[in-house]
Order: sequence, then C-alpha cells, then structure tokens
Amino acid sequence: MPPAVKRGSGSRHRPFSWKSSDKTIAPTLLEDLKPERDLIADRGYDARAIIDLVESRGGRAHIPTCRDRKVQRSVDHALYRQRNLIERFFDKPKHFRRIATRYDKTARKRPRRC
Repeated sequence: MPPAVKRGSGSRHRPFSWKSSDKTIAPTLLEDLKPERDLIADRGYDARAIIDLVESRGGRAHIPTCRDRKVQRSVDHALYRQRNLIERFFDKPKHFRRIATRYDKTARKRPRRC
C-alpha cells in the first residue's frame, strides 16, 4: 500500500511502516469506503476488526477465512475468482519489468566518454 493516496490536487499522507502488516492501516484505508459497499480481500485481511468495520458501514466483507480458524466463513467463490483475476492483471507489469527496463549492454550502445 502506498504511504499517500492522491485526491485531486493535494494528497493525504498516512502513517505507514514497511515492516508492519497491512492490517494495521486497513481501518484508515477503509474510511474512504462508501456506505453499503462490499469489500473483497484475500486471507491476509482476515481479522474480525476489519470485518466488523465493513459491516458497521452497511457493507459485506468477502474475505476467506484463514485455514487455522476453528469457525470457517463461506465466501462467494465466483466473486473471489473475479478479485483474483484483477490481482493477476495488475501483477502482469511486475513480471515484465525486467524486460521493459533492460538496457542493452553491448559496447556500441553505451554512450562514449571523451
């Protein structure tokens, strides 16, 4: 998650530590969630506090339960599959970054020094 979320011409900075879990800043990010909207997330966000926050705003949380939980929640698999497709779509450029930013290392392509 980025440390700042741009809104119009300004930006709103949010405290963020690269060593902390995304669960710690999830309540701050969910402040912008419109009422009665659904949240689709992966197992990493399976926390009762996040689910309660979404439900208090009138929405539903579609988050699979971690495997080690005694009580398992059911999730709409078709909806969760769509989340996975979107996640894969945004991950594609990361896989091709090496090719896109590759520089030719032959001598003729390097700039000459005087």
